[in-house]
Amino acid sequence: MISIAKIIGIDIVNGFDKIKATVMGRSDHRRAIKTTLPGIDSKPIKKGQRAIFATTQNMQEPVCLGVINNANQAGEGETFVYSVDSEGDVQSRIKLLSDGDVIINDGTDYAVKFSEIKAGFDELKDKVNSLINKYNIHKHAVSGAATLVPDTLEDTTTASVDDAKAESVKLP
Repeated sequence: MISIAKIIGIDIVNGFDKIKATVMGRSDHRRAIKTTLPGIDSKPIKKGQRAIFATTQNMQEPVCLGVINNANQAGEGETFVYSVDSEGDVQSRIKLLSDGDVIINDGTDYAVKFSEIKAGFDELKDKVNSLINKYNIHKHAVSGAATLVPDTLEDTTTASVDDAKAESVKLP
């Protein structure tokens, strides 16, 4: 038999998440092992979400087939992964769009491969510093034996892109 139940708690029993829910009335509390897709681990919030409970051939081991959510964020062919706080409000999200884009937390900026950007930036910085150094030590010949030393251009740059690195986001 399959039932819609109201989640009232979650426990870990023998290494498994067990969903505690009210099934057929206020006093009908049941526990069921939470099932999930391979490679996915999530816990529903304890506050009022609905779960789908099913009995198995062994009546002592019901399972929770899933949690009914109302996120409704995914379009056709898309996947929406999200986490919520204890009140059920979405806190972080990843949208896998049908056009191949991946959107993290409604981001509007682009991700870059930091190592490649840093290598290009460091090469450019080295060239600029080399030009500054060459300019700063060059001299102009003037009539006679005198030389004219121009004012130095600038100190070399210490610019860096290191602070732009997002440690928690990894790209291939």
